[in-house]
Amino acid sequence: MKTLALILVLCPMMAFAQSRPVRTYASTGASEVGVGLGFTKGAFNIGAQYEKKNEGLGYGGYFFFQADKEKNNAKVVNQVMSLGGQLKAHVLQNNRVDAYLAPGFGLHMIKDVADASASSGKSDVTTFGPTMRIGVLLPVSPTMKVGLDRLEIWNWFDDKAPAADAFYSATMAFEF
Repeated sequence: MKTLALILVLCPMMAFAQSRPVRTYASTGASEVGVGLGFTKGAFNIGAQYEKKNEGLGYGGYFFFQADKEKNNAKVVNQVMSLGGQLKAHVLQNNRVDAYLAPGFGLHMIKDVADASASSGKSDVTTFGPTMRIGVLLPVSPTMKVGLDRLEIWNWFDDKAPAADAFYSATMAFEF
């Protein structure tokens, strides 16, 4: 009887202790703005993203620009400008790390794509397709994080442009 009474007294206390929300300083802000800078085969890229946070998920938009690079009059890297929306899922978020996946859709403008039908042999292509951003950020302060980011864009609607392209950046994010 004493054991049953002890179980009935302790069970509600354990359930109450487990139902309290855990809060870390890694999730203090309701919004986040990030900027990234990187290089692909010697050509720089720069990007910005905005995220409105909500319980481990966030939604927002991004802008990305990749400069072009030529070597011996041949394109090594095409100029790419991409802009769109994304849904960011924070896979691991605590006071030491913020790892995320951000699928989305965007409008991609690719310059000087090889095109045999054009008089110059090159054409500019505007296409639409999905994106995937994968990144890891480390908190430096309660409102600032630094890390690495990989953005991959896919082309669904144009045969001349590459089907997919990936870009890497060092990223700095600010929460407010």
